Amino acid sequence: MYKVPEDVSADFATRKDNDMKFITDMLFDVFHIGIQDGDIEKIFRLGRFCRDAEVARPLLVRFKDFSMKEKVMTNVVMLRQADSQFTSVNIAHDLTPKQREEIRTLITAARKEYVDGGNEDVENYRFVVVGQGPRRKVIKLRKQNSSHQQNQ
Repeated sequence: MYKVPEDVSADFATRKDNDMKFITDMLFDVFHIGIQDGDIEKIFRLGRFCRDAEVARPLLVRFKDFSMKEKVMTNVVMLRQADSQFTSVNIAHDLTPKQREEIRTLITAARKEYVDGGNEDVENYRFVVVGQGPRRKVIKLRKQNSSHQQNQ
């Protein structure tokens, strides 16, 4: 999770408690998931702590049950309509460098296949990889034009 506020003035235990409270509140308010003790296996900040940092460090959250992660990731779009304290948060899968490279390769191949098929308007589409493991596939989404985005 990116852009989760971090209280740099507090000690380690207080920062960790604040992170847990923020995540618990976000899961309940945005995704309607009630967290019980033990549902979150691990929660920690990535990177070295620095009191002078301008940007909050990413927060890694590991759920005990994979279905909780699935529920969050399939409903991540709900963050757009959430309270103002949650709208700036970005959530992404924690991928290895090899997995990121595989996704880049899939997207490049799909884009090339689209252009080779006689379609020249590739800049009007965004290619996204969906699914996990062997069920992974690339889908093509039409980009919204800038005037439509400004009206929303």
